[in-house]
Amino acid sequence: MQHQVKRLNQVLALIVLFILVVLPLCLILYRGFAPSETSSFLENVQQIIQSSNLKILWNSVLLGLSVVILTTLIALPLSYIMVKTSLSRHQWLDVLIMVPFMTPPYIGAMGWMLTMQHNGLLHQISPIFSHLTPIFFSFFGMVVIMSCHLTPFLYVVLKKSLLNIHQSQEEAALIYGGSFMYRFKRIIAPLFVSGYSMGALLVFVKAIGEFGTPVTMGNRIGFKVLTSEIHHSASIWPIDFQRAALLSSLLLTVSMGVWAFQQWFQTRTNFISNSGKGQKTRILPKGKWDILLYLFVFIELFVTIVLPYASIVINAFVKRLSKGLTPDNITLDNFVQVLSGNGGIALFNSVLLAVIAATLASILGLWYVLSSQKRNPLSKLIDFSSLLPNTVPGIIVVIGLILFWNSKFNPIPLYNTIFMLVVTYTVLYIPYAVQNIKNVKQNISPNLFEAAEMSGSTGWQKFKSITLPLLRPGIISGWILIFCISMRELVGSLMLRPPNTDTSATFIYRQFEQGDSSQGMAMALLSIGITSIILIAMEQWERKRKL
Repeated sequence: MQHQVKRLNQVLALIVLFILVVLPLCLILYRGFAPSETSSFLENVQQIIQSSNLKILWNSVLLGLSVVILTTLIALPLSYIMVKTSLSRHQWLDVLIMVPFMTPPYIGAMGWMLTMQHNGLLHQISPIFSHLTPIFFSFFGMVVIMSCHLTPFLYVVLKKSLLNIHQSQEEAALIYGGSFMYRFKRIIAPLFVSGYSMGALLVFVKAIGEFGTPVTMGNRIGFKVLTSEIHHSASIWPIDFQRAALLSSLLLTVSMGVWAFQQWFQTRTNFISNSGKGQKTRILPKGKWDILLYLFVFIELFVTIVLPYASIVINAFVKRLSKGLTPDNITLDNFVQVLSGNGGIALFNSVLLAVIAATLASILGLWYVLSSQKRNPLSKLIDFSSLLPNTVPGIIVVIGLILFWNSKFNPIPLYNTIFMLVVTYTVLYIPYAVQNIKNVKQNISPNLFEAAEMSGSTGWQKFKSITLPLLRPGIISGWILIFCISMRELVGSLMLRPPNTDTSATFIYRQFEQGDSSQGMAMALLSIGITSIILIAMEQWERKRKL
C-alpha cells in the first residue's frame, strides 16, 4: 500500500512538471514546425534557414564566441593571481570580483551606456574620452559589457580547477628544474582543461541566451541576435508567434547541442590527480612582477565595478547628468518620485510577486526532491524535468509559457493577468529550490529515517519531525535566492505583464528607454539594495547556523 502511494505521488509530481515545464517547451517545436493553413512543414523549415535568420544565428554565435575569448583573457590570469600569489589571502577580493555577476545584466548594460555615451560620465571627466564613444557603441562594446558580467562566473570555475591541482605535482616539476611555462604547459593546463571547457561552454550558452544586454545595447547599435529578435517577434506589432517559435527552436537546438558537447568533452578530458599533500596550494614568492599583478587586479575591479556603478549611483542622485556633480544638481527627489509614484507600485508588485513565486517554487521543489528519492525511471524524469528550465535560455521558457497559457485548449484564464507572472517566476526558478534542497539532503544520513521507521513513525510524523527540520536550511536558502532573482527578473516581466502593470525591472527598462535614466537608476539602486541586504542577512544566518 505504501509503495503504491509513493508511486502515485511520483506520477502526480511528473504530471505537474509536464504541465508547467515540459509541455510549454514542446509547444515551441510544434508551433514552429507544424503545418498550418498558411504554411506547410517544408515551408516552415525553409523559413528557418532563410538568410536573414541564419544571419541572426551567426550574430549570436559570433557574440558568444567573442565573449568566451574576452572572459578567458580576463578570468584566466585573474584566477591564477588569486590562487598563486599573496592576494589569495584577501578573500574580500573574491566578493568584489563577484559583484558584476550578481548585478542583473540589463542594469549593468545601462550603467555602461550611461558611462560611455555622449555627455556621459567619462566625457564629463575629460573631453578626451569622447573619442571612445563611437568605439564603445559597437559590437566591441557589447562584447565588453557581457564579458564584464560573465567573467566572475568563469573566474570561479577556473579558480576551483586551479585549487584542485595539488602542490606535490608542481613541486616535483620544480625540483627537476621545470620553468613556469613548462609547469603551466605540462601540469596546470592539462589538469584544468576539463574545468575550463565546462566554464567556457557555459559562458557561451549564457551569452547567446542573455536577454538584458541585447535588448538594451544591441537594439541601440542595431546588432540583432536570437534573443532580441524572439522578443521583437512576440512583443512588437505585427506579432508573429510562429517566427518567435522558429527562432526559439533554433536557439534551443544550439543550447542543447552545446550542453551535449560539453558533457561528451568533459568525459574525455577529466583528469584524476593524486591526493599528494591535499588541497594545499603553493604560493609563489614575491618578485619584481608583483606590482603588475596587483595592478591587473585593480584595473579589472575598476573597469567591471567602478565605471558602470559610478554612473548608476550618480544618475540616481542628480537632477540632470549633463550639469555634472555640482552641489545644486544633487538631489533625493528621484527616490521620492519613484516611491511616491508608479515606481512605488512597481516595487510593491515585484516584492509581492517574488514572495509568492519563491514560496510556490520552494514547495514544489521540496515535493520534487522527496518524490525522486527512490532511483527509478520516474525519479530520473522528475529530476530532469525539474532542472530543465535552468538548462535553456529564459526567453525560450517564456515563449513556451506564452504559447501554452494563451492557447485555445487551455481553460485556465491566467494569461494577461498578474498571476501569469507568478507562474513564470515559479517555472523559471524551480531549479534553484530543487538544487538547494538536494544539496542539504545529500548530507543527511539515511540512518535517521530508518531509525524513525523502526520507532513506528508514520509518513507525516517522519516528515514533520525529521525531514522538514533537516531540510529547512536548503528550503530557506532556495527561497531567498528565488526571491532576490525574481525581484529583478526582466524577460518574463517584460513579455508577460498585463497592461498598465509594472515591476521594478520593467519600470527601470521603460524609464531608460524613455530617456528618464535618473528615476530608472534610482529604482535600480533600490532593487539592488533590497536584494543585497537580504543576501547579506542570509550569509550571516548561514555562518551562525554552522557554528
